[in-house]
Amino acid sequence: MLMRPKHRRLILIIIALISISVGSYIVLSTFQKNIVFFLTPSEALSKQNRDKSFRIGGVVRAQSLSKIGVTYSFKLIDKESSISVQYEGLLPDLFKEESTVVVQGKFKGTSNTFLAKEVLAKHDENYQPLEIKNKL
Repeated sequence: MLMRPKHRRLILIIIALISISVGSYIVLSTFQKNIVFFLTPSEALSKQNRDKSFRIGGVVRAQSLSKIGVTYSFKLIDKESSISVQYEGLLPDLFKEESTVVVQGKFKGTSNTFLAKEVLAKHDENYQPLEIKNKL
C-alpha cells in the first residue's frame, strides 16, 4: 500500500511537532533546575515546609557577625524580619556586614535558626531587579 504525498506530508508534520515539543520540554526542564530562586527572610519565616533545603536572600545586619571556632553566626534581614544564620566553613571573600548574601540550607528543627550549607556573596548591588530591591 503506497501512501499519497498528502498523507506523507501530514505524518512528517506530526513527527516534527512531536520532536519540537520533546526538545522544548527538555530545554525548559533543564533551565528550571538551574535557575536560582530565593526567599526573603519574611517569606522564609512563613514557609510551611521547613524540613526541605531552600535559599534565603537578604542583607547581613551590621554588628551581627560572630565566630566561634569554625562556625559563623550572623543575622539576615529584610525590611520586615530577621533570621539567625549559622554557617560552618569559610565565608566568601566578598562577604561582609551590610552586604547582600544568599544562603542555602534549612531551619534547625522548629527554631528560627537557619543552618546554612552554602553562603553566596553578591559582588555588586548596582544591578538588582526592582521587585527584589524593594523586598530587601
